[in-house]
Parts: sequence; structure tokens; C-alpha cells
Amino acid sequence: MSSLARQDALFDRVMPCLGDPDPHVRRAAIEVLGQYPPAIPLLRRSIDAPSPVGSAAMQALRDDPESLPLLRARLHPARRVERRRRLCDLARDPSSVAGVRALLDDPDVLVRADAASALGDAGDEAIVRRLDDPDPWWRAVAARAAAGTAGAREALLRRLEDGDGAVRAAAAEALSGDEAAAPRIRELLDEPSAAVRAAAIMALARDAGSVERIAATLDEPSDMDGDAAQLAAARVIAGRPELAGQLRAIVERGDYAAEVTRVALESLAPADAPAEPLLGMLDDVQELDALRLPAARLLWAQGQHRGAVMARLDDPSPALRAVVLELLGDDASAVDLARARLRDSDARVRAAAAAALRRRAPTDRGVALVDLVEEMELATGGRLHDAPIPLRAEPRRDGDPRKDVVLAWLCARLASDERGGAIAASAEVARSEVPWGDRDVYLVRLPFDQEEAPVAAGVVPMHNLIESSALARQLTAERSPSIWLVCADVAFSDLAPPELDPGAVAWGPTYFGVRIGRSR
Repeated sequence: MSSLARQDALFDRVMPCLGDPDPHVRRAAIEVLGQYPPAIPLLRRSIDAPSPVGSAAMQALRDDPESLPLLRARLHPARRVERRRRLCDLARDPSSVAGVRALLDDPDVLVRADAASALGDAGDEAIVRRLDDPDPWWRAVAARAAAGTAGAREALLRRLEDGDGAVRAAAAEALSGDEAAAPRIRELLDEPSAAVRAAAIMALARDAGSVERIAATLDEPSDMDGDAAQLAAARVIAGRPELAGQLRAIVERGDYAAEVTRVALESLAPADAPAEPLLGMLDDVQELDALRLPAARLLWAQGQHRGAVMARLDDPSPALRAVVLELLGDDASAVDLARARLRDSDARVRAAAAAALRRRAPTDRGVALVDLVEEMELATGGRLHDAPIPLRAEPRRDGDPRKDVVLAWLCARLASDERGGAIAASAEVARSEVPWGDRDVYLVRLPFDQEEAPVAAGVVPMHNLIESSALARQLTAERSPSIWLVCADVAFSDLAPPELDPGAVAWGPTYFGVRIGRSR
């Protein structure tokens, strides 16, 4: 094609190659046609194509002023993760790597950093040269980008003695796992900067000869506001059972930064955890959830203090209430506790309660509400708005044939969407008994939380309850039945709506119900 393009008479024969199914043929055509200004508008169409076509188009258009906005848009997409992906592709392509190098001078600091990272991953020599840049920001960025790059090791070793702490830290990170460099990195453990010491500790994490020195960092006076070096040391020793005593000491001392204590709590085996400080954390409602949650898990696993853990079901922290429910598992003695938490004000707790109940008794099946309504000839195809509304059908006697029709309509209205009146396909209904003695209880269950109902089924529980209760107030019955919309994915046997007086209404967050007035 190169020889053909040099002959003006055959130039037109190269143009169709831009549509060739083989991407390598399209790339070759772009490289040739990039020399001809009349072809530039056509090449712009290929700028968003996958590599190698897109990268070849970018390279061909790099000197075209009118194409500059397109080039910048491709290299500066709104999502940073997408930009990084594109830059990595371009940096590995010899035809487009020059464009990525040019971005090392971009005015946007994030673009410069992403370009450096892409070039480092590609092993480009341009990023190695930046290790000696007079700007410490560039030396630090280049050190991180050059990790693992052939030919960069000697320069990275020099940067361990750089006059800027951020550069020394970056060089240590880049040399992580390099056994030959470990003695040099170990010297940084005496640095005054906690950030540099932390970087050195993480770089030496797999170096057996450095473990004792790293562990000694935790014997130093702690900084309650946060010490990066002690946090790094805790993370390094967390995976070493022989140092469990040091982790236990962190919990017992209680004067470390919260993150350091959290790492220790999450790494300790239950048998190694001291119960007394754990109970103190659990009972202190001012303590951070980051500490109280792992403390609850350890105490539960130990077994002796499960009563103290279960008592936190009334804790102000929703996260802790949810964790306690998770710990209950399928414990039959805790069923009533989990049932009560289906009415918790926090969605996370309600979800945890439902999960705990399902572990004991999987969700059972009721009667599909759509089928029930069609059987009662209230609607066609499950569309409630097509049904006759029994506004004046007051069931004053339990034997009144209209009673079932009215109750079915109320159930359907509670579980219909607010747009077209279609009954939620996932709604099932069952007749149930409740602890407060009313045997005529009708439960319409949606198998998801009320916050998810508008998205999952188009049902707005509170809106539906208002409309249904407007009709229910006109009705009376001797047995005073109640009708409930329940938003929970649990068995019907685990549903226990609150006690409701005749003629009253109850709402949320799980039970939305109305009880028909009692006839005299």
C-alpha cells in the first residue's frame, strides 16, 4: 500500500482499505493516508476505534490543529478509570506512545500522573528519565510508575537517599519485595517521617529479617490521632500467628489509634482476644463502629458473653444491630428477636433480620395475588383500575358474600402500582394468625424492603395505604379483619404485624395495614 499511495493515480485504491474487516489493514491504510490532507476528515472517524486502529488514527492526526479537540477528548474522558485504560493501550503501541509522552507536560496534574503510570507499566524509558527530574513531585510519581521497570532499579536505589521524603517513600514502595534492596530500605525505619517509615515497613513486609524491627515500632509511644508507621506495622504482623501476643497487647493497652486497634481486632483469633477490653468497647456507645463490630464478633465466637452481644440489639448503632442479627444465625431461641427487628427503622437492620429468619425457615409460598383477584372476577389481566370498586358494599355480617370481594379488593389495592394499577407480580397473600388474637388477618407480602418497592414493583406502600384506608373506614364487620401490605422476604409464619384496634391504621417501615371497624 505504501508503494501504491506514492502514485497519485492509485491513491483512490487505498481509501477503501479504511473499511477492511482486518484491523491491521485499516491501521496500515491510516498510516499511509495520514500524509494526505484530503484524507484527514475520514481518519477522524477512526479515532474512537479499538487499538490498533484508534491509536494509529491518533498518531496520524497529532499534527492536525482541527483534530486537537478530538484527541484531547479521547485522552481526557470524564471517567478517570477509562482514561487510564486508554492511556495504557496507547503507551504499549509504538505508533501512539509519543502522544502519551506528550501528556507528561499536561496542565492537569491527574493527567500527568496517569500518563506516567501508563508509561511505567509499558516500561517506557521516558519515565525512567523522570527519576532524575529536578521537580520532587515528578521524581515521586516516576518512582511509583517505574516499579518493576527494567533498567530503573539503580535509579530507584538512588532515590532512597533523595532529599525529599515523598520521593524516598515512593522509591521504597517501588522496591517492595526486592530482597537485595532490603538492607537499604531498612535504613528508612529510623526516619523521622512516619510516612517514610510506613512505606519502608510495607516494602519489607515479606522480609523475614525485618519482622522483629517492624514489630518494635508498636512498642513506641502511640499517637491517638493516627500513626501511619504503627498502622503499617500492625498490618504486617497481622498475618503472623507467632506475633498474636503483640496484637493482644494493642487491644489491652487501648491507647493506639482506632485504625491500629481495628487491624488488631480483625486479625486476632477468638482464643487470643482479651474479653474485658472487648466488653468495654461493646458497651461504650460513644466508641467507633469500626471497633465495636469486630469486638462483637470475637465475643460471640468465644461463647461466654453471647448474652452481652444479644443485648446490643437495642443499641443506637444500626451497624451493630445488623451484625448481632448476622451472628444469631439460625438460632431458634432468637427467632422472636429477629422478627421484632423486621420493624427496625434502619433498612440494613431489617435486611439482616430477614436474612436471619430465612436461614431458619426459607421463604414459603402464598397465593399469588393476581390469581386471587382474577378468581374473584375483580380485574382482567391483573389490572386493578379495570375492577369495579365496591364502595358501598359494607360487609356487616361474616356470612355476607360481598365480604371476600371487598377484602380481595383491599389486598389488591395495597399491592398495585401507582401508575397503571397493575398488581405487583411478586405479591402473594396468605391468611394468618397473630399473637394478639385476631384470626382474620390477611398478609399481602412483597419479597423486598419497602425502600426497594417503588423500583422493584412500582408500589409505593404509604400511598397505597392511604387509598385503601379511605375505603376501609366505610366498612364494618363482626370479626373486624385486618389487611396488611408486608415488605419483607421471609416466611409468612415469621410475619407478626403490630396490634391494631378496629378502625385503626398502621404504617411502616415493614407493615402497612388497616383494620376494618367492628360492627355492633
